[in-house]
Amino acid sequence: MQVRLIKKFDMRKQLKTEDLSRQSWDQEHTQDALHPSMDGYFAGSFPGSYLPYVQPAHFQFENHLGLIKAFAINNELNTRANLLISVRGIKDAFETYQNAAPDELEILDKIFEVIKQYNLVGKISFMSINSQTELADTYRYMTKRKSIFTLTALYEPFGLAPIEAMSTGLPAVVTKYGGPSDVLYEDGIEFGVLVDAFDEVDISKGLLKALNNYEFYKTQGMKRVKEKYTWEATAKKYLDAISKVEENSEEVVINNYFIEPKSINLDKTFLRNYTLKNK
Repeated sequence: MQVRLIKKFDMRKQLKTEDLSRQSWDQEHTQDALHPSMDGYFAGSFPGSYLPYVQPAHFQFENHLGLIKAFAINNELNTRANLLISVRGIKDAFETYQNAAPDELEILDKIFEVIKQYNLVGKISFMSINSQTELADTYRYMTKRKSIFTLTALYEPFGLAPIEAMSTGLPAVVTKYGGPSDVLYEDGIEFGVLVDAFDEVDISKGLLKALNNYEFYKTQGMKRVKEKYTWEATAKKYLDAISKVEENSEEVVINNYFIEPKSINLDKTFLRNYTLKNK
């Protein structure tokens, strides 16, 4: 598979997202229908650039520092790619981040120590995403730039963020601890790259793996979401479960409360009695 190498470029300039909400995210818009200031900022300077992208979240548990160290120690990775981190409420962390929470301040201090130590100014940038609309537009823009979504949390309960990113065509490199292990891998088939969030070398290898097999993981991710995590797929699961109950039960009883939701119809012992009856 051919992998298009990217040009090095300077990301000192802060990405602006204040007006992203002006773009609604609906079926009529394509990936090109994005906020013009973002498109204008990127266009021409570094076409085809990969921009590994990390989901905004709590700094300590989402392991931003581990991701930045993984990016820093791998020369191939930080030569081929840049790292864009979303931090809610901090417009330009290179100017100031003193409005961050106390625990986040400590981690941001360590992050900037790594940036200085490995001379990564211009290779790592921060942007603030403050709404779901902005997040949706950013996902779609990063897909246009052939980016990668990465979430290196020490533990992720379910992993809705990777599913959202994969639905837009972003290959996902995600922690193997928690729900994503079921989302990105099943029956020997990969739908993204799972990494050990406690191992910085493994994180960097996972990012390179996604870069080197970009179209494969892009296709696999979108396929996974379409087949298992759409509203239609979810409704089908419920219907299948209901059908199974109907097949295995002589009688299916619906509490009157669900037919006419009044407190007088709420029988608190209904569920227990019904469960014991059909046990």
